Amino acid sequence: PASAKPEMVIQNFAFQPKELKVKVGTTVKFTNKDALAHSATADDKSFDARLLEQNQSKEIRFAKAGTFKLHCGLHPSMTATIVVSE
Repeated sequence: PASAKPEMVIQNFAFQPKELKVKVGTTVKFTNKDALAHSATADDKSFDARLLEQNQSKEIRFAKAGTFKLHCGLHPSMTATIVVSE
């Protein structure tokens, strides 16, 4: 449905989608589908979803425009980008 929150799923040691585009004020849901814990941490430290165990979720609201690169704190090769526009 159109009212559903944008979601970034962590699965198979990857963020899906690799790039997510949203508007300012949007809340993005991060959900870990892997058996191992992962985090979603901004490279610039502007947000951190902390450790998410399997099937746990965390919602983060993006209040300003910008390009936010993120990674998993435990698995730095896992990266993604969230682009927030006006």
